[in-house]
Amino acid sequence: HGSVAYRDFAFVQPPGLVILLSPFGLLSEVVGTRRALDALILCTPLLAACNVVLVGRLVRHRGWRAALVACGLMALYPAMFFALLDGMVEPLMDLFCLVGFCLVFDGDTLAGRRRLALGGAAIGVAGTIMVSAVVPALIVVALCARHPRRRLMPVVGGLVAGFGILSLPFAILSPGGFFDGVVISQVARVPKAMRIPADLRLMDLAFGGGDTWALIAAAVIVVVVVAGLLVPPRRRLPALEGFAAGATLAMLAVQFVTSQYFPHYPAMVAPFLAILVGTSAGRLGSWRLPRVVP
Repeated sequence: HGSVAYRDFAFVQPPGLVILLSPFGLLSEVVGTRRALDALILCTPLLAACNVVLVGRLVRHRGWRAALVACGLMALYPAMFFALLDGMVEPLMDLFCLVGFCLVFDGDTLAGRRRLALGGAAIGVAGTIMVSAVVPALIVVALCARHPRRRLMPVVGGLVAGFGILSLPFAILSPGGFFDGVVISQVARVPKAMRIPADLRLMDLAFGGGDTWALIAAAVIVVVVVAGLLVPPRRRLPALEGFAAGATLAMLAVQFVTSQYFPHYPAMVAPFLAILVGTSAGRLGSWRLPRVVP
């Protein structure tokens, strides 16, 4: 109807969600708002399935154990269920991030220039959905920094294009409103006097509820990851595992930065944790005790 986010109405996220949901807004002109929302809700299982499949594709070269563990964790993580059920944006950010990772990584190593550029663009689109996507984007940039021309420039170019093409029209039409909605509204979530306690955040990260089984599940994940990293031969971590470890730790740190906290927030950690635990399980599954020759 000619109304533009940031200029004509307040919006406290980057503009990607506005663009992606516009087709359903157009559909509502034909079938009505209620049926258009029903159509949108019907896309939720497809979104969940795509995220699981993409996680499996990232780790399938590590064997069936890695794929099974990674896909199972992605499918069963409670925060992801909360986010999908309540129509939150974390699963959608995860989708574009995972598409980007599948392009950026070729097995355990970084892909070629073209795939790096396309992967960077997909991660840039994820950044137009949630600002938190900047965290894995920075990890990818750091991995590519050793080869500026062959890897760094393509991935940075893709990131800028993916974020800029979708965001620039809004920034031009309303620079102040865009800055307030994308930057100031996010900064306002950092620590204030009233904060959600850290133990409640840990409960949500540890599969919710805070009961003994949740803490046991969290302990099992830590043991699997540490044991997988210690499996001999302990040579330098491949790019995929280094990325998964760095992104998981960084996204976990983000969980303790904001003053507000909700049960769906850990959904932004889910894909990185699934990749890390899956690759660790793959390492453990492939390890064999050395034979003793008499």
